[in-house]
Amino acid sequence: MKRHFSLLAALLLPVVLLGSKRAMNISDAIKSRFVKMTAVNFKGGYTGTSVRLSVTNLKKDSLDLTVDLGIILKPEDSGYQPMVLAGEENLVLAPNEKGAVDVEVFCGNSPLHCPK
Repeated sequence: MKRHFSLLAALLLPVVLLGSKRAMNISDAIKSRFVKMTAVNFKGGYTGTSVRLSVTNLKKDSLDLTVDLGIILKPEDSGYQPMVLAGEENLVLAPNEKGAVDVEVFCGNSPLHCPK
């Protein structure tokens, strides 16, 4: 009986030490206030991999985040066009960790200026 308990404890110990990792879409994580996110058009382009999402995990669990297709990033200045996320990138963050992922986008209102 002791051997079975020791084996079970040895198998469960890594799970306890590492904590849990929650998989979710980044939009759900934002709505649930699990993360804080900012977006910057670092290339100044209308399409392609030109936007960097900076994400901070606000939880005590690790998060495995998937960037939802079709998220619309609205600029602070209404003179600039919204950008639409085209890719399905992933970002894994440890508890309270900050990370970034470059995402593919396309323009959401072509007559307006490219966001900065």
